[in-house]
Amino acid sequence: RVTIAPIPNKALGFADIGIKIRGGELSVRWEYENEHIKYGIQVPEGTVADIRIPGVSKTVSSGKYIFYSTL
Repeated sequence: RVTIAPIPNKALGFADIGIKIRGGELSVRWEYENEHIKYGIQVPEGTVADIRIPGVSKTVSSGKYIFYSTL
């Protein structure tokens, strides 16, 4: 089980990171889009992830997800 809780920084503009774990690659990307922050999250097979971003507190299983939060 993993917790994903990115903290975006407008000075960076975006971040994209991935790590190989048992079951595949866990990846997180965030980027600023106008008045929103777009998050792309990939959770590998057999993994459960707790997503914690502004406006979203959710537990998900393997798959690809897109979330948006306001600034």
